[in-house]
Amino acid sequence: MFSYISSLMSSPKVEPSGEQILSMLWYSHKTEKIMKIIEKLTKLRENTPLLFIKSLKPCQVGSTTPEILKQLLTNYNAPKWGVCKWVADYLKQITPTPITTALAIAIGTEKATWNKEFYHKIRVLLSMEMGQWRKFLNEKRKGPEFVTIDKKPVKRYSIGLFNEPVDLVTLNPSGMDVPIVTCYKKNITKNKHCRTPIEIPLDIPFQQSDFHSFIAEKKAEPMVIITKNIGKDVIVPDGFYLLFVNDTDSFGKGIYPYISNKNYCSRRNFFEMIDE
Repeated sequence: MFSYISSLMSSPKVEPSGEQILSMLWYSHKTEKIMKIIEKLTKLRENTPLLFIKSLKPCQVGSTTPEILKQLLTNYNAPKWGVCKWVADYLKQITPTPITTALAIAIGTEKATWNKEFYHKIRVLLSMEMGQWRKFLNEKRKGPEFVTIDKKPVKRYSIGLFNEPVDLVTLNPSGMDVPIVTCYKKNITKNKHCRTPIEIPLDIPFQQSDFHSFIAEKKAEPMVIITKNIGKDVIVPDGFYLLFVNDTDSFGKGIYPYISNKNYCSRRNFFEMIDE
């Protein structure tokens, strides 16, 4: 099955099965973890870095976006990736967006030491002399400020926790009458809220068979299962969503990164961040 998923990722005729992960990574503030996922997906499909930067929406730009863009440009600035070309083309746009602001900040200045591999590459792609380039970047940095996505009504759903606590206190924001289902060492319990619900976090990756523990407890609403790691060949059944806190070896439909920061949280407003 993993070879089948890999063939989908490498086929130019099929949308990559990890694209939903790429789009949602922009909400995270953990740059190192983001780059680890990008590197893993790039081994399956070479144009992943380009797909990642193209997935960025103006409403997703936040305080950590320039740092993510900087790391992406640092790691994938060679012509074969197409990232620098995309950045140059985007900066040409007449109407600035929060993305142009973040890009200009990520590119930095000529005095910086961390941008030597891409600072001049983008300038050359724009056919600009140094004076014009400096002025151009300064103007772009003064562009639209970063915005926050409009809030939508929270859709009703269940939460499942697999072998680990997520926060000190875990609540279900979609309704206090919707239980939280915890699975620890294959034992299922239900809670209105979870306060350090298990003894010791386990590093056992979530496997296909682990869905069986949750299926019997699933009601009409969708269930969002949160786990530390996801193993290979996991295919998410209809009505389920699987969030990984650390890492995943599966990239199919219904698999997303778990995000917990000031502006966005997978547990709190998960269905605001995905396209239903």
